[in-house]
Amino acid sequence: MEQSRINTFLIAFAVVLRRERRSRKLTQQELARKASKSVRYISLLETSRHQPTLESLKLLSDALDLSVSCLLKKVEDEAEKK
Repeated sequence: MEQSRINTFLIAFAVVLRRERRSRKLTQQELARKASKSVRYISLLETSRHQPTLESLKLLSDALDLSVSCLLKKVEDEAEKK
């Protein structure tokens, strides 16, 4: 995958994570606690400065009451808008 597509996907992940968190009326702190992650980590993800691991994807999707496949589908859909 070329670098620009990776960046687009990373930005789309950040947008979707923030949108899903906010739609559930969760703060970054609340999502971090539910996903067993730090607030700093959530912030880095939501600003496209860090890539999640597979383990983190699972923890985040569980914290948002989504399947990993559903979360990634939302990210793919967002990336296609760009």
